[in-house]
Amino acid sequence: MSLAEGGQVIALADGRWIQVNERRTTEGGVVGVYTDITDIKAEDARLRARELAERAVVLQATLDAMPQGVCVFDRERALLAWNDPLLAFLKLQPTRARLEIAEHAALIQWCRTALPRADAADTLGWLGEGEPEIVAVRALEDGRSVEVRRLPMPGGGMVMSFDDVTDRLRAAAALRETNETLERRVQERTAAVVAVNMELQQQVAERVAAEAAMREAKTAAEQANLSKTRFLAAASHDLLQPLNAARLFVSALATRRLAPANRTLVEQTGSALDSIEDLLEALLEISKLDAGAVTPEITDVPLGELMRALHAEFALAASTRGLTLTVEPTTAWVRTDARLLRQILQNFLSNALRYTRQGGVVMAARHEGAHVQIAVTDTGAGIDPTHHGEIFEEFRRLNSGHERGMGLGLAIVQRAGRMLDHPIGVRSAIGQGSTFCVTVPLTVEGTRQICAATPAARRGIAARTVLVIDNEEIILEGMRAVLEGWGCDVLTAVGGSEAREAIAASSAPVEVILADYHLGNGMTGEVVVAQLRTLLDRPTPAVIITADREPDLRDRLLGAGLHVLQKPVKPAQLRALLARLTG
Repeated sequence: MSLAEGGQVIALADGRWIQVNERRTTEGGVVGVYTDITDIKAEDARLRARELAERAVVLQATLDAMPQGVCVFDRERALLAWNDPLLAFLKLQPTRARLEIAEHAALIQWCRTALPRADAADTLGWLGEGEPEIVAVRALEDGRSVEVRRLPMPGGGMVMSFDDVTDRLRAAAALRETNETLERRVQERTAAVVAVNMELQQQVAERVAAEAAMREAKTAAEQANLSKTRFLAAASHDLLQPLNAARLFVSALATRRLAPANRTLVEQTGSALDSIEDLLEALLEISKLDAGAVTPEITDVPLGELMRALHAEFALAASTRGLTLTVEPTTAWVRTDARLLRQILQNFLSNALRYTRQGGVVMAARHEGAHVQIAVTDTGAGIDPTHHGEIFEEFRRLNSGHERGMGLGLAIVQRAGRMLDHPIGVRSAIGQGSTFCVTVPLTVEGTRQICAATPAARRGIAARTVLVIDNEEIILEGMRAVLEGWGCDVLTAVGGSEAREAIAASSAPVEVILADYHLGNGMTGEVVVAQLRTLLDRPTPAVIITADREPDLRDRLLGAGLHVLQKPVKPAQLRALLARLTG
């Protein structure tokens, strides 16, 4: 640059600064102007130094505020700055920081081992401008883990940072361990759940198999019970036929004039036959109840009429034993099966009379809200409370003494009560008598007034013509003996054809027909009676005598206008029925 085009600043040897400026004149000459600017330059230097100092303070404060240890090198690899965390990390003294940081063996070792580009010739592994950041993590001998970063600066130089990541790595390791533990626990729990599920499946399979086996066993038991019931029902006719004949003959003998010793034998024989009859009837009834062959028919039942009928049935037995039988009147109507309830009360009365030596028996009904409790109380010896549960077991007899009984009556009571859902109760103690009761629900209307029935006129049955039909001669002979003892004219026939011949040969009209239900060859008394009624052209009273105890059969016979007596026939029942039919 020519002097005419501008000025320049010159530093003199004595430390002064001169500014030279040149200007051209109008005549073509040059004018030089020399100005001493030493003071201006000194002030400018002071300002620049102060600015740099301020910047250095700000930079140092910034570095000291960082948690990582940091050091800065210029492009000439000279250490420019560092911070206090670096001194603490390297355990250096602040007074000798620059020298120790630049020459610190630990730092050199770090750069050599932690940074890929550090080697003996280039200890710090220098980074050129534009090269990428380098990061490495190493473990110290004291157990700490340090993350080292190298970052190039624009224009040259680089920044190195040292960060203690021990806690972070430990937390990460703990998290990994927790995750692994959690995964392991999840796997263990999953395996346990799978094992439990397999065990449950096995238990379910075993339970299903057990239930199937129980169902099969139950079905087999039910089939066995049904077979037993069918067998007893089928065999009852053959069992009761000879028993019926024996009873008839004994009854016929009892009506004749006999020596005292012979009469005693007849009475003992009758008592033995009664025991056999009671046993067979009880066994058959229990078999039917256990097999579910009895279906309750729940209806509204006038309790007063049922209790009066039971009084009439047991009054003679009570009087014979020298006991009083009291039945308190009631107007209650109950919801029950009349036949099963009658059977329960019959067993109560039979037991009470059997085990009472003196005093009497009382049957009464007491209201309890929507139910009525029917109780039979006796003045017998009583039962120890510890044995109350045993008396309802089959063939269980406690205070039997010389009394006749098989111990089946209360077993039947318990089964019938369970079938009807009528609770059965007992209150008894030694020396205080016994009370057996059954609780029955009242009808919706509660109680109803029962009009007193007018007793039907009863007349004797003497000189009445009775036709007896049976397929066994011994039964016909027994019936003839009994009926003729009562003064009846008796016609006997084996089957329907002989019955028609007997009617044609008789001079007196037949007033009552007694026919066995099973007459052999598939013929029944029901059919024969229908044929004879057609022959006689009038609805002659007829009684069907059968060993079958099926409710359906009884209902069908009653619906056909026939009366029914169960085998073995009790002479007293037969006589009462004949008196009513011929009265």
